[in-house]
Amino acid sequence: MKSKIEEKTNKWPLFLKSFCFLGVKADFLSADSNNNILKSPTTQKTLYEGIVNIDKPSGWNSHEISLWIKKSLGIEKTKNLEKADSNFTGCLLICLGNIFFFENINIESKKDYICVFNIKNSNIFKSVNFRKITNILNGNTFHAESFFSNLKSHLKIRNKFSSNLSEIDSKKFLGILEISSNFTLSSPFFFFNFGFILGKNVNLLEIRKIRFGNITEDENLFNLQDLIDAKWISRCLKNNFFLKKIFSPVEFLLSFHKRIIVKNSAINSLCYGSKLSISGILRFEKNIENEENLILLSTKGEMIALGKSKLNTNSIFKLDVGLCVFVTSIIMEKDYYPKRWGFGIVATKKNLLISSGIQIYFKKKKITPKKWWKK
Repeated sequence: MKSKIEEKTNKWPLFLKSFCFLGVKADFLSADSNNNILKSPTTQKTLYEGIVNIDKPSGWNSHEISLWIKKSLGIEKTKNLEKADSNFTGCLLICLGNIFFFENINIESKKDYICVFNIKNSNIFKSVNFRKITNILNGNTFHAESFFSNLKSHLKIRNKFSSNLSEIDSKKFLGILEISSNFTLSSPFFFFNFGFILGKNVNLLEIRKIRFGNITEDENLFNLQDLIDAKWISRCLKNNFFLKKIFSPVEFLLSFHKRIIVKNSAINSLCYGSKLSISGILRFEKNIENEENLILLSTKGEMIALGKSKLNTNSIFKLDVGLCVFVTSIIMEKDYYPKRWGFGIVATKKNLLISSGIQIYFKKKKITPKKWWKK
């Protein structure tokens, strides 16, 4: 049987669900007099702003699809989260509007692919054990950009979680691979290593992306024709139901990150780029580890910033002072909440000393700021 608290929190916004299971560091929440459910404003300010999960057709580049959406919908800014060649099909996430703050977070999200390859040799399917070779390719791999590319040529570590051979057709010389990794799969790079181990040329026929983070092809996958139909219905019939169904908010993509709820007095300082200390935490999620991606939230469920943790859950419980999260990208606008720095324990003591005239008993130096001395 669910308790009354769990039933209430399930009706709250997406980031505040299961609020009662979060670890409590400080409890300064003031409930409403009418016990109203908190309704947080999303980052979706206009109708054409959010994320679109498009079923990418073969023969089109990812940049061509983003330009096509930009012209057909009449949007000023569109951007794809990752590059995709013309032979890729499947999930392609495209940002609409001014939502580009989570690019470095999505690099580490999990991606699943299905590949169809061809080997022009009938004997190799009988003699070679493909499952052992696919297990060799698992784990960390080194990747460097080519000499002629414009990108910075430094060595990168890419993690491939698993690569399983699902089917083999020895008559047609075909095989199907299922790959899951944390980086965008470059087809020449992977199949060059795969053919180097076999000693044969491996040709990639088709590659399809099934998953990007927590978004799969079974959920909210739309064609390019669906966008045109939804735009026509909203323009002619003045019904925006289908457009709201296609454009999903950013909260849906970042829902798998671990959460930390911050005090209202610390929100504006985070928007200016400061680091989060332990004294500014209200509640936090369990099983937080070092160097883990986190999302900082307000008490209304609004997204403040994205950051990396520097402490575990055990150290957050025990310590009272210290830095906890380093902010990587800021989401909320500045001065949305009032400024509250200068009202802390140390700052109030300094103001009392200045007002009492204690600076008369000390020698003035060039290092000391002018605010500490009365005119």
